[in-house]
Amino acid sequence: MTCYAESCKQICYVSGCGLECHGKSCQQECPKGNCRLKCPENAEKCDQECGSPFPFPFKRACARKNICSLLQLSLLQLKLLQLNLLQLTAPTTAAPFVLMSVKGWRTGVCYQACTKGNCEMECYNSEYYHSCGNCDMKCSTATKCTFSCTSGNCNTVICKADTCYESCTGGGCGLECHGKSCEQSCTKGNCNLQCPTDAEKCEQRCTINKDKCTIEDLVPDECERVEDGVCFQACDKGNCEMECYNSEYYHSCEQSCTGGKCDMTCSAPTKCTFSCTSGNCNTVICKADTCYESCTGGGCGLECHGKSCEQSCTKANCKPAVSD
Repeated sequence: MTCYAESCKQICYVSGCGLECHGKSCQQECPKGNCRLKCPENAEKCDQECGSPFPFPFKRACARKNICSLLQLSLLQLKLLQLNLLQLTAPTTAAPFVLMSVKGWRTGVCYQACTKGNCEMECYNSEYYHSCGNCDMKCSTATKCTFSCTSGNCNTVICKADTCYESCTGGGCGLECHGKSCEQSCTKGNCNLQCPTDAEKCEQRCTINKDKCTIEDLVPDECERVEDGVCFQACDKGNCEMECYNSEYYHSCEQSCTGGKCDMTCSAPTKCTFSCTSGNCNTVICKADTCYESCTGGGCGLECHGKSCEQSCTKANCKPAVSD
């Protein structure tokens, strides 16, 4: 059931119901349990009454297809959960069961947790939350992602938020940070941190085995290096194939072919610069706003799909720049 009214209420007598509420007041009654309730982040009321096979009250509300869950547990339930006497699982084995506090949900933070390891967790760029706090972990929220790996040796986590933080007390973790602020705390060492070249903060703290901790520039496979948002590619021997993409890692690309007869293609959004010193390069393809080709050996071609197209051909015999 999807409701766009200011006040939404669903009563489910058979279990297994779902309510996606877009209003200010969201209520769901589910005596037999196994129901799902989605509320907007700014909802004034988000209440769910759920039945339970246990001899104590149990309330559960889910947000965005069980990616985040809102649990209100009694002290007894929390104790049973710690003792593994109370087993709570997600509807499918592919997704982990997620714990989310009332306070966190109200402030737009999604919390995910895995107690047994070997889980896959992912936060999305969602309308329901702006930050995420968590095996395989990936987070694409806009504001902040926080990762915690207590036993260590978690697979490299991927963070696409503005602020990324990883705590790895067991050591052997990795953080691939795409944001402006990248921070990793590694107690037992052997950790790896990758930061964009234009990151405002790239900080790693290792307590033990500091010499086994590494910090690297986040460089995509197709680039030799990335500086100030520009991907650099070069071929000295000629007859190479080079391609730059419309990538989140860079906005422009510079391709250089000193040996001639190269195939060069660039789809970076801002600017593509091609250099063919020995000449006779195949027609380069440029899909950026600004395209520039320098062909000192002559015999080159430029296929330009941008707003600004420019070709410099020293020894002539170049094909004219073609634009849309």
